[in-house]
Amino acid sequence: MRYHKFYKLIIPVLFVTSCSLGGDLSKLGSQDEHPQLITGKPIVGENLEADISSFGGTGIVKYQWKRGGINIDTAPAYTIKFADVGSIITVTITGTGITGSVTSAPVGPVPMPLVGISGNVDFNRKLSANITNLGGNIIFKWIRNGTDIIGTDKIYEVQAGDTDSEISIIVSIQGDAGSVTGIPVKIPILSSMGISLTKISAGTFMMGSPLNEIGRWDDEVPHQVALSRDFYMGIDPITQDQYKAVMGENLSSFKTGAAAGEVQGRRPAETLSWFDAIVFCNVLSVKENLSPVYEIQESSDDPLSWTTDTAKWGKVPDSVEHVNYNRWNNVQMVSDTTGYRLPTEAQWEYACRAGTKTVYSFGNDPAQIGDYAWYIGNSELKTHEAGIKLPNLWNLYDMYGNVWEWCWDWYGITNYILTQTDPEGPSIIPEILNRVQRGSCWENSNINIRSALRSSADPCSSSNNIGFRVIHY
Repeated sequence: MRYHKFYKLIIPVLFVTSCSLGGDLSKLGSQDEHPQLITGKPIVGENLEADISSFGGTGIVKYQWKRGGINIDTAPAYTIKFADVGSIITVTITGTGITGSVTSAPVGPVPMPLVGISGNVDFNRKLSANITNLGGNIIFKWIRNGTDIIGTDKIYEVQAGDTDSEISIIVSIQGDAGSVTGIPVKIPILSSMGISLTKISAGTFMMGSPLNEIGRWDDEVPHQVALSRDFYMGIDPITQDQYKAVMGENLSSFKTGAAAGEVQGRRPAETLSWFDAIVFCNVLSVKENLSPVYEIQESSDDPLSWTTDTAKWGKVPDSVEHVNYNRWNNVQMVSDTTGYRLPTEAQWEYACRAGTKTVYSFGNDPAQIGDYAWYIGNSELKTHEAGIKLPNLWNLYDMYGNVWEWCWDWYGITNYILTQTDPEGPSIIPEILNRVQRGSCWENSNINIRSALRSSADPCSSSNNIGFRVIHY
């Protein structure tokens, strides 16, 4: 599973009985006035016990538990409450048959319970409550949009009705009015064809990498880019199941051999050219009643034959010598359309960074890449189920590693370095007929998996390390 919320762990102290006083508490004297009589973990929901078994003696023993000097209970054991958070707990022991009284050494302060949510926010995936500093009989309450109770177990499976909602978890303990609430997670929108998308809000960012970034290339010139429109991006690269549902076939090389515990159909669709990707976008748009984006001339000799109907485009070019290669390279985007498309290079990097300026969306330490990506160090030389590594701060998974992802843009440098609004790459076909790829793949090192890393390939290229994800407005 993957996860995106972390908390600092506070380790409670376990106190153990160490006294043997023959039943005469008065013998403690000033040298050992506060013995460690309390056993148990001083966290909410756990029991503390006053252990005087080593004292000997007979008669009725009385206990007085105190929170910061305030009397709170008189039982031999005390269950820590939410009201005790931040306080120290003591117990004073008196009674017949035992001479004098004694007050224990304090335990605490009682740490604040914490709860987080781990797991994949995608439809039909499972979320789990991660709990720190809470014990006893825990009660779970999953909440949608702050009001609707949707589950009462530690594990919650995301339902179709949860899409575009916020899910949070409230935990408490039996018999205690207190509770703690975890930070909500946003559930993505689920399209009619099973594509999960999350909203990426418009904004401005610094694209490229600074000159001192380890592993950078000269084509990563830093420059400011503004994106003026919100868009929805797939939280995962398109999977094999999703591609087959739309196109009726699975062209991937890794059709079998999923790693233990992983779902084969959720591995990324790969061995797909840039041309395959734009066909998929238009077909998906039609299936979801959205206006298709890409148009190609049905005939190079007929200037009026531009069409978004992929059935009229002819066979997908699989080499630069293919008869349709040049015609397909002249593909255009139809303005004011609502359908699916490949992200521009700027949209991809903006979403990958998720508001960060560091080498990776999680910081600058390449040693952490294995928590977020499938790469040469952990991939076992194959793709893996999408969405089981940690997401970035905008709930996007596999932005690093697994498969390269096609972008709309022609690859270029001159146009790339300019400060721009909503850039779409070179406006004319460059000398090198390559389309941009981003994100790296399962066979690259951690140094070659960075937010600013650029790559490119001929649009007819396909390989078992190339896939794509989609966006729409």
